[in-house]
Amino acid sequence: MKKTDAIIVDKVSFSYDTVPVLDNVSFTVENGAFITMVGPNGGGKTTLLKLILGLIKPRTGSIRVYGKQPDKVSDKIGYMPQYQLFDPWFPVTVADVVLMGLLGKHPLGPYSKAERKKVSDTLDIFSMTDYETLPFSILSGGQRQRVLLARALVSNPELLLLDEPTANVDIEVETRLMDILEELNRKMTIIMVTHDLGFVTEAVNDCVCVNKKAFVHPTSELTGDVLQECYGQTIRIIRHDKIKD
Repeated sequence: MKKTDAIIVDKVSFSYDTVPVLDNVSFTVENGAFITMVGPNGGGKTTLLKLILGLIKPRTGSIRVYGKQPDKVSDKIGYMPQYQLFDPWFPVTVADVVLMGLLGKHPLGPYSKAERKKVSDTLDIFSMTDYETLPFSILSGGQRQRVLLARALVSNPELLLLDEPTANVDIEVETRLMDILEELNRKMTIIMVTHDLGFVTEAVNDCVCVNKKAFVHPTSELTGDVLQECYGQTIRIIRHDKIKD
């Protein structure tokens, strides 16, 4: 493993019971990269993120994150899951949700003034500071997404894993989110699962196409033919590349 490697996935296969999900998957993510992951529903994208997180283990093959087994470096990883199930009647505030991102350091609390300030500062990145003391349940879908992103960031991770971060957000919020991720990429490695192919911009280094197998392509090579091979059907891609002067 090179010092420049954040993640090495080596010949990984995984099955849920007898149902194969990933088959002999290998790729490397360099430290500081910004990677997007695409593919059809059920193709294995979320499973691959869970393997990198160490929440599940490969049936065969190995994964190393910063040279160690994923569960040994969980404090270096921030994660935003695809779906967030919660009891709307549970009395949890926006600040409480973000503080959950520090559970790895303080499973039962208490939290210091510095840590609570970190919560406020992280919410400010997403223009959500004014909502800090409000119930999480009253937020819109897009606002919840921003709070969950803040939860993933509050621990200052070196690796950020995002599963469909643009779900339930409008174009304006999506554009703002992309700007934030570009800035964050200056100090951390980012892997982002998305179905929004227009969200794949010049800020993203490579695209990992996942459909039981995995193939890495530079974003400049994401043609209709490449995506058709990944998805197994005709795909029309609309580019939203930034225009440089």
